[in-house]
Amino acid sequence: MYEIVTSRETYSLGADGKIGRPEIKMLPSGKWLMLGLYEYRGFGGSFIPLADVLNRLDTLPWKYKNGKERFHIRDLDHGTVRQWGESVTCIRRVTP
Repeated sequence: MYEIVTSRETYSLGADGKIGRPEIKMLPSGKWLMLGLYEYRGFGGSFIPLADVLNRLDTLPWKYKNGKERFHIRDLDHGTVRQWGESVTCIRRVTP
């Protein structure tokens, strides 16, 4: 189990990509999935799939040198691919 931490909220994340919102007691389901992280870079960016993100958690540079967060979540919500406007502070492992 993992947690997605943003400046406003902490979400739960399963290894299978299912996202939940503990703050409103919403359990993870197959209707809301994390696909990976998107990194903005000037006039473009790059996508890192979820499996790669989870394998590289300890080595991902979460912030740029100026202190600004580097990544945004790309998800699949009820069949629609979206990209969060809010940036991600970190994704961390949670032990039960």
